Amino acid sequence: MVSKITEFIKQYWIIFLLLTTSILFFLFGPKLIASLFISEGKPIDKNIEIPDVDDEGQYRYSIDSLDIFNKDFDIYELYGWAFSTRNPEISTNQDKTEIVLYNEARNFVFSTIPVERKGVIETFSNLNLKIQKPGYSVLINKNLIDLGDYCIGILLTNEQKNSVQFIESNRILSNTPNTLSMVEVNAFVCDRNKPETRVVLEDISLDQISTENKYSIDGINIFEHNGEIINLFGWAFSTSTPSEPTDIYKTEIILFSDTHNYLFETKPVMREGVINTFSDLGLDIRMPGFSAFINKETLPYSKYCVAIKLTHMSEQSVQFINTNKEIKIEDDEIILVEDKNLECESIYQENMQHFTN
Repeated sequence: MVSKITEFIKQYWIIFLLLTTSILFFLFGPKLIASLFISEGKPIDKNIEIPDVDDEGQYRYSIDSLDIFNKDFDIYELYGWAFSTRNPEISTNQDKTEIVLYNEARNFVFSTIPVERKGVIETFSNLNLKIQKPGYSVLINKNLIDLGDYCIGILLTNEQKNSVQFIESNRILSNTPNTLSMVEVNAFVCDRNKPETRVVLEDISLDQISTENKYSIDGINIFEHNGEIINLFGWAFSTSTPSEPTDIYKTEIILFSDTHNYLFETKPVMREGVINTFSDLGLDIRMPGFSAFINKETLPYSKYCVAIKLTHMSEQSVQFINTNKEIKIEDDEIILVEDKNLECESIYQENMQHFTN
């Protein structure tokens, strides 16, 4: 039996060799060719230490499109624009723009080519910046990055100022065996510094209501993590201390009923519209927006009133806001009730009594 197999292999060895070579080339050939012979679309670095996100929001950016550049070699071109607003005394093109594709396992860095974008310059002419060549173009060879999904980040580096800014976008590049495509996702997916989605504190004593503030509960998003993650977003800031920037207060969200309350962290968000609206107050309004991520599976299904807690960084001053907004968390749906629920005032009083007795 063994001799027959040996004879068969000897007779048809060339076929086995060609078949094996074809399989190996199909699996590894494109990547090998791209690595050895093609210079366009190569990453200039990989697995770098990505800097923290610039929470001051001192930048503008857009990721516009992804198009095929060279179909034969699987090279794609990514277009967009980005510039920093951190140093208004220098031209924006003094910042080097790089694209970072990243996920939890790895990252790849690509250099860009500056592009003139007159429309972008005209749109932001009111910023009193020296905006020059804010556009970028970057070539990406899909054969030189591992298969998988990658968040798109923008790295702005100014060597003269020794400053680095990293911008997280809500765009993902999906690298499959057949194509490279770009999709838009919610901010939760690519957020490397997202706040805790579970309850931070439970059944705490609620504070006395303060009126020295401005606030809004804008809405909720439900994410695709089996629908259990809620993003509650809005804005709030204190008006009690005009001499201090408003971001000296930490913003937290409390969901409360007549028997329980739950505290959640939030992430600061840049809200230029809010800052512009209240510019006549003479306050140094910084990062007034907030975004709270809530895992509804950690809460009993019920109706909850929404409160905002502003805590001074010295922890010597707390402002408590009862928004009279209500969230209904049920098995199959989550609803932010549009109208204010005046019953939240009595529920607040019951909660105060329950946890102070």
